[in-house]
Amino acid sequence: ADAEAALARAKTRGARVLLVFGANWCHDSRSLAAKFEDRMIAPLIAERYEVVWIDVGGGDRNLDVLAHFGVDKMHGTPTVLVLSADGALLNADSLGKWRNADSRSLEEARVYFSGF
Repeated sequence: ADAEAALARAKTRGARVLLVFGANWCHDSRSLAAKFEDRMIAPLIAERYEVVWIDVGGGDRNLDVLAHFGVDKMHGTPTVLVLSADGALLNADSLGKWRNADSRSLEEARVYFSGF
């Protein structure tokens, strides 16, 4: 329901949707969340995206949401789906890129999320 609501909001304002499948126990999920809040990236994320954080528990929760968007498995935590406002998956080739978000730079995040 949260993903569908985000798609509706994105369509209204001409934005994309970020579905971030992660968990609070995952340091890379927490690191990506911190990057999204950093002053260098936060305006970009707010301007271009509707963000939905999806808890995967121990890797066994909300997997039906992945399947709904054509993804057959988790690619580590966090797995990030970039969607068009129509629900098309835009980053199928890099779903697992942020599973090591803690070791990636703010600049790398800025460049990546600027590209959609």
